Amino acid sequence: MTTVHVTSDFNVEASINAALQTAFNAVSMPAWLSTPAVVYDWPEITANTPCFSIIHYTNALSDNYQGRGDGAGNSTVRASGLMEVSAWVSRDQKYNGQDVWAARIRFMEGMINSVFTANPVILIKDYMTSQTSPTATAYKVNMKNVNFIQVADDPNPAIRRRKALISYFWDLRA
Repeated sequence: MTTVHVTSDFNVEASINAALQTAFNAVSMPAWLSTPAVVYDWPEITANTPCFSIIHYTNALSDNYQGRGDGAGNSTVRASGLMEVSAWVSRDQKYNGQDVWAARIRFMEGMINSVFTANPVILIKDYMTSQTSPTATAYKVNMKNVNFIQVADDPNPAIRRRKALISYFWDLRA
């Protein structure tokens, strides 16, 4: 019988989300930028700006091990994922009467770059056992690339967005 291993997509995505939330919260904010909220699976969750949205896309699996064996008795494939992290600001939100939306979005883009650079490896935690106090596992996720891409204008002319695509990989075991 095959069971869901602690290296499952669920634990990987939850571990990445928690690591990013912690890293974003640790950044010192300038006076003209309130701490951005982090929302998941946008647009299902309504967001107030400024905020970050995080979406994980379906992963791809590939054979990296002969016979899919990792030498420790597990069936193992290399899994790769793609995550979208977007920074959202409103042109209508001013600071002391000044337009600061452009500075806010550039600062938030810098936050994405800094968090990505400072976290090349994220420890996979076991969120299947406990959502509130997950335990660390012996496995990791490797953050690979970050690319900012152009996005179409939002239907709301006050909303501005920067979108980053971040690739990552790990060994999925069964």
